[in-house]
Amino acid sequence: MTDLTALYSWTCSRCNDLTRGLEMRSLIVDVENCLQAFVGVAHNINSIVIAIRGTQKNR
Repeated sequence: MTDLTALYSWTCSRCNDLTRGLEMRSLIVDVENCLQAFVGVAHNINSIVIAIRGTQKNR
């Protein structure tokens, strides 16, 4: 399983059921600039969740 698949399916080792109730709405990947982000809805806490994994110099 790729890192991207594990992130989208919430099966990575860091999740540990911490995402219960979160509905993934969008996964944004920009390979050229080494960016990843996701947008989700957590109905159980009436919230929108946005997470961004930052950039790194790759040139």
